[in-house]
Amino acid sequence: MTTPTSQIDNKFHINNFGEHYLPSVNRKSFECLDSKTVFKQTFKDQLFIEECLHIVIGSDSGLLIDFIINNEMPSGSKYLIIEPPAILDILPLELRNKLPEQIKLIDFAELQSLLSSDDYEMYLIKNQYMTHNSIASTSGVIDLYNTYIHDTQKLLKMHNFKMSGIFQNKVFLIQQLKNTPDNLYPASLLRNKFIGKTCVIIGGGPSLDEHIDWITNNYDQLFIITVSRVAAKLSKANIPAHIIVSIDFQDLNFEVNIDAMALAQESLLINSYHLNHRIISQWQGKSLYTGSRLPWIKDDANNIASAGPTVTNSAVRIAIELGFKTILLSGVDFCYSSSGVTHSKGSVEAEAGINNSRIEEWVETYAGNQAETPVQLISAAQTLQTEALNHPQANIINLSINAAKLEGISYQAAETITIEPANIAPKQLLAMIPDAAEERKKHYNSMQTELHSAETALKIIETLSKQAIKLNLQLQKIDVQSKKYRSTAKKIELIEREIESKYSDYSYLIKQYGYAEFSKFLTTKESAKWTVEEMQNMTHLYYNAFKLLSGEVSSYIAEANKIIETRQLELSDDPDLNKLAKLWSKHNQPGRVHIFSKLREELGLNIAATSEPLTKAEDEYHRQLTEKSHPYFSMKKRNQSLHNTLAKITDLYKSKNQSGLTQLVNSIKPMIKGDAEAQRLYFLAKCYVCILDNDKYAALLALQQIDENNQTEVILKQLVALASEQQQIELTLSALAKIVNFSHEYLPLYAHALTIKGDNIAAINTYLDYLEISPEDIKVRLNLGAFLLKIGQNEGAITCFKQVLTLDINNLSALNYLKQVAQ
Repeated sequence: MTTPTSQIDNKFHINNFGEHYLPSVNRKSFECLDSKTVFKQTFKDQLFIEECLHIVIGSDSGLLIDFIINNEMPSGSKYLIIEPPAILDILPLELRNKLPEQIKLIDFAELQSLLSSDDYEMYLIKNQYMTHNSIASTSGVIDLYNTYIHDTQKLLKMHNFKMSGIFQNKVFLIQQLKNTPDNLYPASLLRNKFIGKTCVIIGGGPSLDEHIDWITNNYDQLFIITVSRVAAKLSKANIPAHIIVSIDFQDLNFEVNIDAMALAQESLLINSYHLNHRIISQWQGKSLYTGSRLPWIKDDANNIASAGPTVTNSAVRIAIELGFKTILLSGVDFCYSSSGVTHSKGSVEAEAGINNSRIEEWVETYAGNQAETPVQLISAAQTLQTEALNHPQANIINLSINAAKLEGISYQAAETITIEPANIAPKQLLAMIPDAAEERKKHYNSMQTELHSAETALKIIETLSKQAIKLNLQLQKIDVQSKKYRSTAKKIELIEREIESKYSDYSYLIKQYGYAEFSKFLTTKESAKWTVEEMQNMTHLYYNAFKLLSGEVSSYIAEANKIIETRQLELSDDPDLNKLAKLWSKHNQPGRVHIFSKLREELGLNIAATSEPLTKAEDEYHRQLTEKSHPYFSMKKRNQSLHNTLAKITDLYKSKNQSGLTQLVNSIKPMIKGDAEAQRLYFLAKCYVCILDNDKYAALLALQQIDENNQTEVILKQLVALASEQQQIELTLSALAKIVNFSHEYLPLYAHALTIKGDNIAAINTYLDYLEISPEDIKVRLNLGAFLLKIGQNEGAITCFKQVLTLDINNLSALNYLKQVAQ
């Protein structure tokens, strides 16, 4: 008996509520309840969030589109509703004709180009989008929906990752300006200080736990560079790092690294110029920065570059620049462990477990296995591979056999490593860094001068841009062939020359900052084909971007100036403590209170022994370090969600990924008690693991563990396939008797199974039940006729064959059977 497969029938049914739907797509989803009620229960208000791109997998026979249209369309939102071509061809033309401008009904092939278009890309750039799975797409009946769910997730991840790289200049600059008071010394101070030596770079990957003992035993010989998220873990294990590296601009980075903030007196912080200001402004020890202090000055052009995309990439670049010949990697896996663990023990991520719904990529490890990994780590691994190949003088070795395999980086067991010690303790390294206390006033004044100069230049650019916009508007009213037109156009050209000659550094800054805005005036059309109107429109967009962005950047420079003024107030002879505490709170830097006290003590400045404003600042900083109310700390709850787990199970099974399925089985197992969905998904995944392990008997037993009232169509289909393959006819019939309640398309298979059992009357009646619903199914009529012929009911067989000929007058099979009967 063959495995049952789902067919998409083009026949619509009408439910008791007058709604048309496709039973082959939606089965009986709308028989007991009307679609509006079902959708409200399923989607709540999520489908109607404003200023959002809603990407929907499946239209539920078009009913979901009606539901969206009949509700008040959310302001600023758009909808992309994806259907397989076979369903698009069935949906009525009047449905397409009534679609408002905000809704597009497409097949998956159109999605990628649409997401890259001007109408939709900005939603991705601003991270204002949501994906929704229709009722039909979550049932698992139509396999293509599972593929679409997976491929849509993958496409969005890739697109967003690409966009984030292009448009991060804006957020980088914002943090860079906020960090101007605190980026005092460049990391190049340590360049080539450790030529020929060995260091170990410690990341947050799961393999770190395998190497902790080796690192402890060899600590006196090792120079340790760690990513900030595991610095506290190392310190607690009596492995204080020499260098802590942190680069992430996101506000979340402070929450990720709150435990590292206490290590300022034992380790040197090397931070990217765009590190989130909450970390560097509240760091109570010494630090060096990578990259440039300000984007428009070149006094630190020779500094160590700020590498990315991850902090590990930055740590490797620092190690190379410091001269280390052998660079060991621990916890630098660029993939999850064989059990699906994403980070080392003790982290929020490790406690959260694997994500049951997110579908990731898979890479090969040094051990030759496949491991799951997100697209961000694939990009980081590729960048590290390029770094290694470009610096062959550095021998980069990964200590984990379970790390992602990269060209230019070899695997070697820790026990076999020969260490060339740097012979320097973390405290000695800190002593090499200048004491910043006495340099701060000079640094603040210097930065303030630079910022004021930038504000002046940006104000001039804004004024020039306004003039260009005004001139361009005049051009629209002047004859193109006139002398006045040429004269006015020349004035605009002179403005452009002035901006690019006198203020080139700031012009470049604005364009880098506002890449998205400036890209709007670009066109792929050849310049020779531009119309006058197109040129004038592009000119307007160009100078309007200059006008808006110069003002926007100026506002961030003004904010940076305010932060510097706060720093200057910290060093004044008699600071207003109440004002100071309010400014720290305004800038979200209450931890400055500890730096303030320490600096004044070092510089011999007076300080109040007790002060209510200072106490409040201390309390606020303590609250930020201990409260852990940020959504980051709720990761476990999000990971345990099962909203997309069926699609993930299907994807892993189709790709024959047994280890991935095993991870998912282990992750869902603790949830199955009292949770019907978890129980069903657990045993389905376990069944697939057994199939891939070529143990069909165990696979069948796994499915039989699912409660009968919890068996979905997907479960029953697999049950029929396994039971029939193992010739368990009673179990096959039992499953088929249930699955026909989902769709009449299974009736012929049920009838065939009844013939095998020998229950001829039931088989004939089942065939007839199906043909009553689908009277034009020639194949099933032929099968019924052949069966009747086989059991000696010739008259019934002849009737079947003649009915086939009324549908297909030249049907060779029917003619042949009738010829056999006549003989």
